[in-house]
Amino acid sequence: MLPTTLGSTRSSPRHLALEHARESLRALEPSIRADPHSGLPELEPGEQQLFSSFQPRLKGGNYTISVEHDISYPASPATNLPKGELSLPRKVGQQDFEVIAPRFSLPPDAINSVYPPQGYDVQANTLPHIVLNDPLLPWSRNGSASPPPADSPNSVPWLALLLFTANELVLTPQELAGPESLFKRTRNMQVAGKPATEPVVQSSTLAVDIRLDDLRLVDSTTVAIAKQDDDVEKTQIRAIFVKKDLFGEFVRAYPDGKPADLSKQDAPDVSRYQYLSHVKRISAKGMAEAGAEVEKFMSVVLSHRAGPLGALHATPMAVHLVSIEDIESMRERSTWPLLDNTRYVALPSLYSWSYSCLPPGSFDVYHAMQQLGDTVGFLKADESAATVVSKSTVPQAQRITSRLRDGYTICRHRTQTGEITAAIIRGALTPNATSSKVMWETMSSSGSDLQILDEKLGLLDITYSTAWQLGKAQALADQGLCASLSRLRTVVHVYSMNRTKAEEMTARNAHTSRDALLDAVRDLLPRMDLLHDQDLTAPGAHNPIHRWQPNRRDPVDLSFENPAIREGFSNNAPRATMHLATSLDGEDLYNELNAPYSTDWMVVLTWVMDKLYLHDIPAQYLIIDPSYLPPESLRFFFIDPNWLDAYLDGALSVANHMEYGDGDDPIRRSIKMAINAYLKSTIPKLEYSPQVPSFGFLLRSEVVSRFPDLRVEVPLAAQTAKTGAPILMQRNIDKGTMFCLFENVPSTDGFDRLIFTQPPHQQSFIVGTELDEHELVIDYKRIYTRGSSTAEGVDRSEPLCPKVKWLKSDVSERPVFDWATRMLLFPAWSMDLLKKLEDFMPKDLSTTPPTPYFGEKYATSAIVGTQLNSPVNELAIVLAKNSRQWADLKTAKPPRLHMLKPWLKLRTRTRSSSAEAFSSVAVSTKRIKTEGAAFTAESRMRSDSIHVLTDNANLITTGPPPKRGVAKKPTFEFEVYTVDLLASEHDMGTIPTNVDYKQSLVFSIRLTNPKAGEYHLVELNVKIPMGKNDLNPGMNLMESYDGPGPSMLSNARFNVLLEYTAKSMILRAIPRNVPPEEHVSMISEISFMLKLVDVIDYQTTRTIPIVFTEKYLESEIRSEFPTSIDVVLFQRAVGR
Repeated sequence: MLPTTLGSTRSSPRHLALEHARESLRALEPSIRADPHSGLPELEPGEQQLFSSFQPRLKGGNYTISVEHDISYPASPATNLPKGELSLPRKVGQQDFEVIAPRFSLPPDAINSVYPPQGYDVQANTLPHIVLNDPLLPWSRNGSASPPPADSPNSVPWLALLLFTANELVLTPQELAGPESLFKRTRNMQVAGKPATEPVVQSSTLAVDIRLDDLRLVDSTTVAIAKQDDDVEKTQIRAIFVKKDLFGEFVRAYPDGKPADLSKQDAPDVSRYQYLSHVKRISAKGMAEAGAEVEKFMSVVLSHRAGPLGALHATPMAVHLVSIEDIESMRERSTWPLLDNTRYVALPSLYSWSYSCLPPGSFDVYHAMQQLGDTVGFLKADESAATVVSKSTVPQAQRITSRLRDGYTICRHRTQTGEITAAIIRGALTPNATSSKVMWETMSSSGSDLQILDEKLGLLDITYSTAWQLGKAQALADQGLCASLSRLRTVVHVYSMNRTKAEEMTARNAHTSRDALLDAVRDLLPRMDLLHDQDLTAPGAHNPIHRWQPNRRDPVDLSFENPAIREGFSNNAPRATMHLATSLDGEDLYNELNAPYSTDWMVVLTWVMDKLYLHDIPAQYLIIDPSYLPPESLRFFFIDPNWLDAYLDGALSVANHMEYGDGDDPIRRSIKMAINAYLKSTIPKLEYSPQVPSFGFLLRSEVVSRFPDLRVEVPLAAQTAKTGAPILMQRNIDKGTMFCLFENVPSTDGFDRLIFTQPPHQQSFIVGTELDEHELVIDYKRIYTRGSSTAEGVDRSEPLCPKVKWLKSDVSERPVFDWATRMLLFPAWSMDLLKKLEDFMPKDLSTTPPTPYFGEKYATSAIVGTQLNSPVNELAIVLAKNSRQWADLKTAKPPRLHMLKPWLKLRTRTRSSSAEAFSSVAVSTKRIKTEGAAFTAESRMRSDSIHVLTDNANLITTGPPPKRGVAKKPTFEFEVYTVDLLASEHDMGTIPTNVDYKQSLVFSIRLTNPKAGEYHLVELNVKIPMGKNDLNPGMNLMESYDGPGPSMLSNARFNVLLEYTAKSMILRAIPRNVPPEEHVSMISEISFMLKLVDVIDYQTTRTIPIVFTEKYLESEIRSEFPTSIDVVLFQRAVGR
């Protein structure tokens, strides 16, 4: 049985391995197997099951419960009751109660994810959606009083997701403040009968925070919220103001698929939203942020409106999750049809975010994953750097090349005597497999004896000494570990010393056991009776005088100076430690799945195992050089067991308060022996030892940012309840960076590929495969609602029928898409989907008569969600089976902690080529056509990174300096303009100010003389005056900035950073190189964009100075060149 006292392992970095072991034990224990509770099919990783809706027992609102009591008794056979039947008066009891459910705001943990994420860019055909952790939330309140057909699983939710462009929600300054303000009668605008000092403002998503009773005082606005109790009316809500015509399109009825006339429509129609919410049940295995959960139920609400079509530049979009609970009842409140003087309809917004809609031909996930497959490599410097160095004539070139390919880099090192010099270092993650043979036998006391001298380069390798010092520093910083390790050492020391002293005294006849002493006393008493019979005067008799002079013996040496004590202590310490390392029942070792005998040992073992999984080890000790993991890259690595040995030796050296002599630490050794015994042991009832990682990968990509739960699958040989977890750790260590560890190296146990797949709940929805301003193309999918999809012998990913094309120019009574509003029309589109499924879905030919695999009567929201779901992109990385890169590891012994002896001489090792290790293929439901592409470790290392190595090589060579001519300063051309205007409306360097939305500014920086001298650009910054007008009248471009920040347009060699001073904003374009400098020959332009800038409207034309400063490093001399340009702020002509 599994212990019931152990808590959840979700917080452990090893929860994947621990939960896998627990599940395996449950599967082997019939008494604790999970019963087939709901009859739902078991989901494999990556699979999902959709439900049209989940209905709560009671929805939010006020209820009255009535209880009636009928009490009566018969006339017979009772004898002690009054004669005849008797009925008491009926008693009726009533109780009012309220079911609490969210209404104007959501709980803090309600949101699981949104797509597109905040600030991201997507294609125009994307339908935004939001994933909620509560599967009941969309139906927790009534969305419509008109129920669907009784046999339909659809239900109108009370939540809807609406999409807007900025100009559809923005209110003019005159509408927000001033005498003509819409809010002039609200509390926001009235303080003691006078205008408020702070006018109403809109948020970044163009919503307004306002009290509900104030919202009803807004002029020219109809409130789509029914009258509430006085307490509720005082609630602060967030509202959006939707234009009258646009609101009409959101609630227009489409009877029989035909658009209704709004002027003749009886009431707002919200029936379309029954198709736009569903529930997902997903398998959470293989997801970085899934924790220990095996499966999840989540609700999904999606929009039915696409982004702007045919836009020439990115368009900001705002998405709002709104309540439609009271929209249907607007007619009853006499607010429908909308009055002629109504300009806006106010809707409560419960959650909102923004993103950008890209023009056609921009970035998409498919090509991003394809690029990752083309750039697979090992965690080291790009091969081009090693190739360039290997061609050098420097004698040490080949040695430097070998070190680069082994993952080393050069670092600054301070010796014990204080001198600063250069050294080489490598982290725990290596590009080549490292031998795990025992190379040392004793412990280290400081780590300095683990430094290795590279005789060929004349540099110290400080890899393992640094690991030792890091281990000790992190152990000292962990108070819980220090306390447990100190107590554990004390127990082992006391037990071992007492037992060793007893053994030594017994060996010297200076110690008698209790039983032997009692036996001696038993024999002594009879002999004492004979004392008076002895003749003390007889010859040879013992003289009584000598009884005060007993025979003297040399005292027993019980100190550690005694070699016998040292040897005995070393033998007894492992026994004590092994006893403490057992479980509570004493039968097996403690294995984190049973109860421990010693809680201190549990703490120490857990800490050590966490570190074997690289938990909490600083990133700079894993990725030793940032250039090893560039953006949009997938890098594999091996874990160096010797690095972990040195690290853990340093950690276990703390809490040692005894001097055992000769630099030895027998208790530390005994702890390592117990850990090694645990690592070699087999978990009871299972057939594998505790799993320890030896291989892994780092994925740094925008794909991880967009899909934090990106699923990783390792298709191994047959998995049973007695085999280990295929993935030991998978987590996102930073935004856009995934870290994954495996026990096996490739080519072992069927480990020959990795598959990356979008998680089911983070996949996007699209209107169709193609959508532009003229046509919509839909590729209908096969949807199985009965039977098996494999019985027919075809791939279920095959299209249902030939692609269907809808043209804007076509005149149809039942259109499925409205190009004017960019909305997918219901029920016309769902009716067309249902008809296609009925006509084209294959049938099960094994039945008589053949039965269709699709048998639904209605187009449910689950079917709609399945069709609108975008194709699942999949990236498969094929690991070459015969690669020498990991051939030596196939027979590797179980991991263990060594005893650490200093390396006196650098050991030579054979390096394997990494060029044969991988082939990559990125696939989707249609398989991207790059199969068989061989992985090559070709480089993108920057030239200045090579200069660092070349400069160090020059330290040991002589020769005259190179001759150089007169250097020409690079010349840049600077321009600032907005992307929101056509070229015919303005010249470069002009920005309109009288616009009602935030603008995106382009800072164009182009190099005009690419053959400049030997200049290295260190930084190029732009200084923009910013602040209140009263601080710098008429000279500021903006008062403040709260947008998403700057981003490079095309030059990926630079990052652009945002900083502020008291009177300005500084935009710094800095090279990504290490050190941060870029030769001008590698630069053509450094243009970037600053999004969502609120430019000050001066009402007149103004000139604003903007200063561009170039910072160079030329022949070790730094220089700066500022250039000021004027940007003209002008008033755009009315009507534009």
